[in-house]
Amino acid sequence: MEIDSDSDISIDLEHSSKSKGKSKASKSSEKRKVDKGKNKAKDTQAYTWEASFARSWETVQEDEAGSLQTSVEDLMARGRRRRLLAPASAIRRTIIRHLVLILDLSASMTDRDMRPTRFDLMLQYAREFITEWFDQNPLGQIGVVGMRAGLGERVGEMSGNPQEVLKSIADRHKLEPTGEPSLQNAIEMARSSMRYGDLPAS
Repeated sequence: MEIDSDSDISIDLEHSSKSKGKSKASKSSEKRKVDKGKNKAKDTQAYTWEASFARSWETVQEDEAGSLQTSVEDLMARGRRRRLLAPASAIRRTIIRHLVLILDLSASMTDRDMRPTRFDLMLQYAREFITEWFDQNPLGQIGVVGMRAGLGERVGEMSGNPQEVLKSIADRHKLEPTGEPSLQNAIEMARSSMRYGDLPAS
C-alpha cells in the first residue's frame, strides 16, 4: 500500500508540473502574439505627411526610351491640378489698405523696344494704376520706391492723397534711369515704410 501511495504521489506531481509547464508555455505564446500584434500596429502606423510619400518610387517609370522625363512631367501636372482644385485659403483683408509701388529706374528702362521707351510706358501705366487704385480704395495709402544704381530710393512717402502720389512720379528728370536695379534693397525700404503704419491696415 505504501508503494502504491508513493507512486500515486509521483504521478500527481508529474501531472501538475506538466500542466504548469503547459500553462506557462501557453501564456508565453499568447504574450508573443500580443507583442507581435503591437509591433505590427506600430509598423503600420505612420505620420500623416508620410502617407503621400508611401512607395512614391513606384509611380516613376521609364518610358520606351529609358527616360524619366514623361513621369516627372506627369507628376508635375498632377500637382498643378491638385493645387487648382484645392479650396482657396481665406486671406485676411481689411478696409484700409496700404501699398508700396516699386518702380524700375535702372538703365535698362531706356531701351526702345517699347514705344516711346520702357521708362515712359512704365510711368504712364503707373499713373493709370494709382488713379484706379484710389478709386477702389479711397481710405488707402500709396508709397513709391525706385530701384536705381543698386539702391532702393524713396520716391514718394506714404500718402492717402492721389494728387501727391501722382506728383511724386511727375518729374521725369528726378526719376532719370541709371545703373542696375536692386529688388532686395527696394523691398527692404518698402518694408520700413510700412512698418509703422496703421495696425488695422493690410
